Amino acid sequence: MEQTNEGINVLGTDKAVFMKQLGNLEEKEQYEVSKQELLHAEFDSAWYSRAKTSATPAETKAAEVVYKIREHERENLFGNRPGEA
Repeated sequence: MEQTNEGINVLGTDKAVFMKQLGNLEEKEQYEVSKQELLHAEFDSAWYSRAKTSATPAETKAAEVVYKIREHERENLFGNRPGEA
């Protein structure tokens, strides 16, 4: 049984929208490629890019540890989560 809303076939409309979006896979793939190119260009132009690419394994591991500590503090100590606004 299909639901209707003022004579409009809601279920059929939803399916049509879904199928239309599904048909745009080529556009989505191009979007992902463009997004990755932009992120790569952004990283290359970042002020820290030389330091990050020339970091030793120990420096990289230290950066990961510091990041995890900061995230743990942000979530548990400070309670700075998006849903708490």
